[in-house]
Amino acid sequence: MRRQDVTKDAAGSAVLGSSYYTIERIELISDSLRNEVGHPIYLDCRQHSLTEPTDLREGEEKKCFQKVWYRGFPYMQSYTFSPFFMRPQGKTTGDTGGRLQLRRLVLNYRQTTMFKVRIYTTGRETREIFFQGRKLGDSNNRIGVIPVVEGKHSFPLLGASESITVSLENYSPFEASFQSGYWEGFYHNRARRYS
Repeated sequence: MRRQDVTKDAAGSAVLGSSYYTIERIELISDSLRNEVGHPIYLDCRQHSLTEPTDLREGEEKKCFQKVWYRGFPYMQSYTFSPFFMRPQGKTTGDTGGRLQLRRLVLNYRQTTMFKVRIYTTGRETREIFFQGRKLGDSNNRIGVIPVVEGKHSFPLLGASESITVSLENYSPFEASFQSGYWEGFYHNRARRYS
C-alpha cells in the first residue's frame, strides 16, 4: 500500500511528505487475550495513539483495544478457484471430453468468523452466499459474542463446470482460514475411448 506522511508547517497548514509503501499485516492482540476477546483484529498499518484519532484519511478506520487507538486501512482477503474438472484416478491430466455438472462445493475451515462465497455463472446473475459462523442449536452461538468456529460447510454451485467461477472473499476485520475444499457433481461422457 502506498502511504504518504502529512505534517504541519509553522502556519498550521498541511504539508505532504515523502511517500512510502507498507505490506504488513499485524495482529493487534496477543494469543493469551485471543480466547478472552474471541477474535483477532487486523489492520494494514502500524499506527497507534492513546487519544482517539480524528484526522482519518478517506477509507481509513480506527479501533480501540485496551485503551489504545489503532488506525489503518482495511483490506480484502480474496481467493478464486481454478476451473473445476474431472481427473481420473491415477492420471495427471484432466478429462475434458464429457460434461461435468457441479452440484456443490464443500469448504473445510478453521478459526473462521465470516466470509462470502461469490459464484459467477455464465448467463446468470452472480450469486453471493454469506457465511457468518453461526450454527443453529450450537451451544457456542450466543448473542453479543463474535463466533470463531471450525468445521465444514456446503455451498450450492448448480451449473456446468466450464461456466462457473467461484471466489471466496472476506472484507471484515475478522479472520477466515480455509483448510481444504472439494466439489460434488455428475460427470457424463457419451463417447467411449479405447486405448
